[in-house]
Amino acid sequence: MSDSITKREFDAGIAAITDRLDVQNGAVAENTKFRVQSKAVYGVIAFAWVSILIPLTAIAVAVLA
Repeated sequence: MSDSITKREFDAGIAAITDRLDVQNGAVAENTKFRVQSKAVYGVIAFAWVSILIPLTAIAVAVLA
């Protein structure tokens, strides 16, 4: 019994590994894109809250003073 593999088997194995890495790299790229988008959304939400809270605070201080 021989443990050696043929060049065709080796090439097929390398091709399968390469395909799997391409899939994983695509998943990582999609995950990174999602994280960047979610951070942008958080930034917009934070900006909106600050834009509302600062004028409301100024009005409350003026009314209560």
